[in-house]
Amino acid sequence: MSSIVVVTDPRVPLPPAELLTAGGNEAELLVGGMALLDLPRRLGLWSPDRPVVDIGCGDGRLAYGLLQKGQHAPYFGMDAATDRLGWLRSDLLPWLPAGSDIVEIPSGDDGGGTTLPWPSWQAGLVVLQEILTRSPPDKLARLLAGLRECLPVDAAVCANLYLLNQESRDLHMRRRTAIRFDGADAGADPHAESPSGAVAFDEAWLHTQVADAGLRVDTILYGGWCGRHGAFTGHDFAVLRRA
Repeated sequence: MSSIVVVTDPRVPLPPAELLTAGGNEAELLVGGMALLDLPRRLGLWSPDRPVVDIGCGDGRLAYGLLQKGQHAPYFGMDAATDRLGWLRSDLLPWLPAGSDIVEIPSGDDGGGTTLPWPSWQAGLVVLQEILTRSPPDKLARLLAGLRECLPVDAAVCANLYLLNQESRDLHMRRRTAIRFDGADAGADPHAESPSGAVAFDEAWLHTQVADAGLRVDTILYGGWCGRHGAFTGHDFAVLRRA
């Protein structure tokens, strides 16, 4: 499909307003979907012939981004929000490339079980949109273990997250941040939480957790959430691979 088919072709449906995470904003859904592919594309981790697994697919924005970018390799989305999955499976899935599927994450796992649903084909790119920004340490450990079980040797995991290091803690202490995390200034705990439920991890601690799971941190791009200038993205952005 061309980059304008989803916008102009009335046969390609968009989710009902009540299923959109952007408050019913269809334009944000489409633009946000393409934006999710920007850094993976720049880093050489995504192309239209690279199969994609989407953990926490939400309202399908990554799938829409892939459609707009001409994806022809299969897509595998998963989420625990069953109210959206029914619509995505019945209305969006027929428009996705052959071999695609959208499935439910078993109740209670929400991406944090040690056994994740996984496609029969070999994934090239795994995307975690907002999972690590909402995962406490125990859930993070289970998720990393599950990824290690499923991840092909040459695949990459791209994840949005919040990292606490000397720079971000200093900016946080000086109240330059767009989001506040309770206890982030002290540095005594491996994670800190915001009043809205967002989670930030101590960067050194995260590296240890990743290594303990049999993975490695390949790349980190620091975001502007803490008031950092010149950032490519709002969140921090990490690329993980098998060790």
